[in-house]
Amino acid sequence: MNNYTFEFERDDIKFYVYKNAAVLKFKKNMFNMLADPKRSAEVLSLLDWVEQDEAVHALLVMNEPGVYGKEAYKKYIDSLLSKTEKGTMEITDPIKKLTRARQMNMFRNFILKVVKYNKLFIMALQGDVVTPFFGITLAAEFRFAHPDMKFVLAHSEFGMHPSGALPFFLQRYVGQSRASEILYCGCEIEAIKAKDMGIINDVFNSNFEETALEKTLELGEMDPKVLRLTKILNNTYLDNLEKYFDEEAKLIGF
Repeated sequence: MNNYTFEFERDDIKFYVYKNAAVLKFKKNMFNMLADPKRSAEVLSLLDWVEQDEAVHALLVMNEPGVYGKEAYKKYIDSLLSKTEKGTMEITDPIKKLTRARQMNMFRNFILKVVKYNKLFIMALQGDVVTPFFGITLAAEFRFAHPDMKFVLAHSEFGMHPSGALPFFLQRYVGQSRASEILYCGCEIEAIKAKDMGIINDVFNSNFEETALEKTLELGEMDPKVLRLTKILNNTYLDNLEKYFDEEAKLIGF
């Protein structure tokens, strides 16, 4: 598949349109991107552009392994933390607090964009996916995974709350009791197990990107009117999501 109607690539993202689908692939540390106002705004503008294209029925968002991973997460958190007089590691520097607030706000904006998107929003995941991006994936309509993908609940290890609206979304998939167990345990969930739990729709190995695109093209054949009406009805929880974000901001002091 290389007869793209539109294509561009830079060091951090690759984007192309093929038939009725657009594909956005993240290639570098997403934590840095979300904390950068210019680059994060460019990503949202690209999503807006896709949303206005009537020929595109579905957006597939992919990632290179490591982009959502624990190492990238650790580097980002370590860049914010400072040792206090009590010996604890906390975000104390005002500029770093602003950086963290900016990133949290971008998570909020990105999640709301996914939920309100007027196209099918599909994510195809590879490698480790840490807590905040685990939450973001659950905002999409469909999730595909490579067998090496695993969700890593690493937030507690770094003294962070479970961001990415994960507590909000996870209970909608697995129930409140199971969601609480997952959020508190700091565990890992491999792709096959995630599929058995109903979190992942499909797992496939060979030609991962091409297979994900083929499945996206199939899903994109849905009647746009049916899609629009179904999304409206399926997203009646939006007011509660907005309240969740407001409460999260109060709890962490942003």
